[in-house]
Amino acid sequence: MAALYEQPRLRELYPSLSHGWVHFSASPDRHRPPEFPTVFRDSVGFRVVNLSIDGERIEDLTLAVVQTPAEAASEVVAHLPEW
Repeated sequence: MAALYEQPRLRELYPSLSHGWVHFSASPDRHRPPEFPTVFRDSVGFRVVNLSIDGERIEDLTLAVVQTPAEAASEVVAHLPEW
C-alpha cells in the first residue's frame, strides 16, 4: 500500500482491498466493479490487470507482470485514463 500511496494520481482515487487484491474507483461505493487497473500478488510477483472494460466484467486482461510494489504502482498509473 505504501508504494501505491506514493503515487499522487492514485491518492485521488478510492482504493479497495480484498484477499490480496487492490483496486481503485472514482467513487467510495465498494459495490461497484473496478473502474481502473487492479493489482494482485501472484507466484511471479505482482500482476496488474484490467477487470472492467466499458462496464463489462472480463476474466483477466493482464496489463503487466512486475516484481515490486513500486513497479506495480507505476503500471497502474501508466494505465489510468486522463482526467
